[in-house]
Amino acid sequence: MRVVVLVNRYVPEYNAGSEVTMHRLARALAGAGHEVEVVVTWHLSRHGYHLDGIPVHQVSERDADDRIVQLSPDVILTQYDEIARAAWLRAQYGIPWVQLIHKDDENSRAALRLSAALSVFNTHWIAETFADHPGRSLVVHPPVNADEHRTRPGNATTLVNLIPDKGVEVFYALADRFPGRAFLGVVGGYGRQDIRTDRPNLRIHPHGPAMREVWGQTRVVLMPSLHESYGLVAVEAMVSGIPVIAHPTPGLREALGPGGLFADRNDLDAWAAALAALDAADRYEAASRYALARAREITAENTAELAAFVSAVESVIEDRQ
Repeated sequence: MRVVVLVNRYVPEYNAGSEVTMHRLARALAGAGHEVEVVVTWHLSRHGYHLDGIPVHQVSERDADDRIVQLSPDVILTQYDEIARAAWLRAQYGIPWVQLIHKDDENSRAALRLSAALSVFNTHWIAETFADHPGRSLVVHPPVNADEHRTRPGNATTLVNLIPDKGVEVFYALADRFPGRAFLGVVGGYGRQDIRTDRPNLRIHPHGPAMREVWGQTRVVLMPSLHESYGLVAVEAMVSGIPVIAHPTPGLREALGPGGLFADRNDLDAWAAALAALDAADRYEAASRYALARAREITAENTAELAAFVSAVESVIEDRQ
């Protein structure tokens, strides 16, 4: 089976959760013995490259249709802005497409009105939001390879992606409230980054795919996110037993589970109290044990979901034949 992944952004230049997830799904298909190639219509800093053995073609939007037809895919795997192109290619050339749905917005609802062969929701709560969708679907949580993230935690309190929607103001306010504590701000893959270097207890880590380096400097992860359809960063951190304090978005509640640590992003005192509570050795140890156990649950779930995903994509081809 030949699969073309059609996206407008891709790793390693754009390491947001959706793009990381797409690459991990592409790896799962390649690992099952299928031919997988990626067509990227944006971020044209390279002419092409290979990532984990998968060819990545960077083309202009004008040339994307011709390149995809030349690759002669049995199925297209896509998300976000390129769903419309996949629908057009289906109408013109009969190529079925599989779409990833990451958000509970009107763009997702519009995508679900199209004739995708399969819709893949990234969480149960997103799937439940679109429970009236009549088409074929399944849930695949963003997969995490524990071996790529597992390390010995460090001592910093960390926020990944320094933008308002991720709670950067909460992060800097906590750095001011705890001047004797180390804070680490990680530059994100999208959004206007609010980088401040005027605090002696705060370091800035550059954007990049090597998140194990971040976890090796981190003791606690903060996620005061306004929107978070899942919480891939949280799961990656928990692999190393790093506790996560989060705003209770539906996605973060699903990722962290019933024992997660939550505080309202608008209540700075609650965040300060949650962070200070983890200074007690017994509280931190309990939170760390929970993080490890939750990460093991999720990675086991990932294995089953990836197998179901590969099988579902293969069945799309069988149905076409």
